[in-house]
Amino acid sequence: MNLEMKNIFRAVGCLSAAVLMLASCSQDNKGSIYAPQSESDISFVTSIFTNTDIPGDSTEITIGVSRSVTANAISCPISTNLPDAVGVPSSVSFEEGQSFVSMRINVQDMQTDTDYTGWIAIADTSLTGVGYCNDTVKVNLKLAYLWETYEGFGQFTDNITGVINKEAQIMVASNASTPRYRIMAPYNPALQQAIVDNIAGGGLPCAIGGEKSEFIEFWAITATGAEIMWNIYWAPGVQANDVGLAPQYPVLYYYPTEAPFNGAQGWEAECARVGEDLYQFHPQVSFMIGETSGMVFNNTYALVSFPGAPEQVEDIVEWE
Repeated sequence: MNLEMKNIFRAVGCLSAAVLMLASCSQDNKGSIYAPQSESDISFVTSIFTNTDIPGDSTEITIGVSRSVTANAISCPISTNLPDAVGVPSSVSFEEGQSFVSMRINVQDMQTDTDYTGWIAIADTSLTGVGYCNDTVKVNLKLAYLWETYEGFGQFTDNITGVINKEAQIMVASNASTPRYRIMAPYNPALQQAIVDNIAGGGLPCAIGGEKSEFIEFWAITATGAEIMWNIYWAPGVQANDVGLAPQYPVLYYYPTEAPFNGAQGWEAECARVGEDLYQFHPQVSFMIGETSGMVFNNTYALVSFPGAPEQVEDIVEWE
């Protein structure tokens, strides 16, 4: 941590201003649901299959295929435009008397941070019959992250609060292609109250409540992990409004390129790893005070240190 950063944190203490499958519950399977009715009708049970939260340790998922005539055993060829990482079988087989099978799709080679979209089709259309059927299913797949918790506590603060959360739990996505972390419950009541006191000190009504992020998830832009980003904003669970009105607008910490107000250009370069297991954030902090106006905090920083880091947040800032 360089002297300039220490000066920033020292100086800013108070700021004014019918599908059967093995998959997770988050899947979304929409589109037409088909019940075969005519001879030789082989059909996917749905025309759209979406599962963007496949558990990261999964080996396979399944999509249902059905038929109306079950007198004979039959093998049905399958085609797809999905990449090889999605292990779609070349065929599905029905035993004599069998009306439904689960087409097993291998997901072991899928990568996190990747959306797999495409289609799977019954390659021999003569097997789909003459009536309406789902001879093609549109597919959208994505692996979920596997989160593991660091032993011990890290530390988190931002220079609007002037308070350090010394019991910050840190999690890491063990299967992410680039470093990805979560700061769990970063804003405890002490940090929330400090934000309230800061904003209220400027004459605006403010209170604990409203939108609150359960965690701050951030990730490295590159494999080196030098620069980081987060998704749009995080919310500390504090809301404010204009004088004379009840607090109702959430205070939000925006990633610089997502900031709704001017002034944050180039700040993303200061969102980075600044030491061993030590990360700095430079968000634009703002909230609305009416339908068309808002308040912006500039020169705002946050810091997190991981458990066991040689330099902790309390070694950097000087307000505690």
